[in-house]
Amino acid sequence: MTKTAAMFISDQVEAVAARAAPLPVFCTIARWTDLTGMSRRAVYEALGRGDLVARKRGEQTLIDVDHGLRWLRSLPVAQIKAPKRQQPAEATT
Repeated sequence: MTKTAAMFISDQVEAVAARAAPLPVFCTIARWTDLTGMSRRAVYEALGRGDLVARKRGEQTLIDVDHGLRWLRSLPVAQIKAPKRQQPAEATT
């Protein structure tokens, strides 16, 4: 069974969180990019589509972490095929 990239990312986030401090309820965009590996551009695109939910506190944008992890887990399963094996080159004498 293959995992989606989203599931892999959320598993990584949870593994890091288990070793470190618990995940916050909200986090900055910079922290979200650190947690998930998403680029800032991808985060803003997801916010614009409504995939991620954020709140504003003054000028600071705070991502709803639980909602974001649920969204990542909802992404489709990646269909990745194993690469074809190359035949070893025949030795010439």
